[in-house]
Amino acid sequence: MKALFNFLLISTSFIGFTMRLNCTDYKRIYNQRLEQFTRIEQSGKLWMNLKIYPRAVKVAELALQGELSDAWALQKMKGNELYFSLELQCPETGMTEFLNLDSDQTTFSERVEYYHFQFLSDIKVELDNKPISLAQFEFERLFNISPKGKFFGVIPIKNNSKKLRITIADKLYDHDTNLFEFDLSSIKKLPKLKKIKNPGKK
Repeated sequence: MKALFNFLLISTSFIGFTMRLNCTDYKRIYNQRLEQFTRIEQSGKLWMNLKIYPRAVKVAELALQGELSDAWALQKMKGNELYFSLELQCPETGMTEFLNLDSDQTTFSERVEYYHFQFLSDIKVELDNKPISLAQFEFERLFNISPKGKFFGVIPIKNNSKKLRITIADKLYDHDTNLFEFDLSSIKKLPKLKKIKNPGKK
């Protein structure tokens, strides 16, 4: 009986590692494990919510939004990268944009300029204890539609990468540094995404 249980356990793990899912099922599995890919810091005036996700999540999202050409092109790209999203929120501003929270030494326009052009320099990324540069970084400002500030970045990684560390310095509000660490084995344990068909072919 024990041998049968071990066989089933190994078989289940193997299937989970090699199976290929459609976009809907892949996103569902990712969301079920979201806690493994999310780190939250809710102390002080500025709250941070950091989430990492593999390229396959981005591909699945594009496909589910009907952007099949972009999904196919992204999936076909060579190399390997990890995406992350960072949400900043100041509870004291309520439902207005987080930038509306007064800072002792800056005006509103200076805070906007900082997050658009300088904030990237206060984000440090280490992969397996070695500093690396982001391949892409952008600030999606929602202009008082949402109280949160949303940032997106792309981190080049290798297939054998094991540990990710992201350090974010808050130089405007709490004047503190937050450390977020991830074990990348959780990413590798996700199932595979089915290949997107070339929408240009009939």
